[in-house]
Amino acid sequence: MRSLAVVVIAACGHPAPPAAPEHRRGGELMIEVGTRYVRLSREVAAGRWELAAYDVHELRETFEDDLLVHTWGDNPTMQKAAKDFLAGPLAQLEATARTQDRAGWGTAFGATTTACNACHKTGKVAFVEIADDGSLRDGR
Repeated sequence: MRSLAVVVIAACGHPAPPAAPEHRRGGELMIEVGTRYVRLSREVAAGRWELAAYDVHELRETFEDDLLVHTWGDNPTMQKAAKDFLAGPLAQLEATARTQDRAGWGTAFGATTTACNACHKTGKVAFVEIADDGSLRDGR
């Protein structure tokens, strides 16, 4: 009995090991990306540059924390596409949001939409097509 009490007391003094990072499904991640992306055009149109900059930052975090390490259904070209997206189109959005450059924003947003659609083709989900305003093109 005495040895059991010592084991229990000793075990209570050690913190639990950190939990493994949560693995989120690609579709779930893309819903978050899409939600933030469609909000961006409305935020800029309303002059809400700080909110747009926040959403662009959250997009970067989602890509860096989740999408760069995602397996993408064993499609290795997708990780390169994600890296290219961070360095190119997303960096352009960040710069124009930071400087509140509306004309530059339009160009960067268009380039980002093009990059999204190209990535969807690479990922074999070309039917997920983003419209010019950032919304999901639904066939209407």
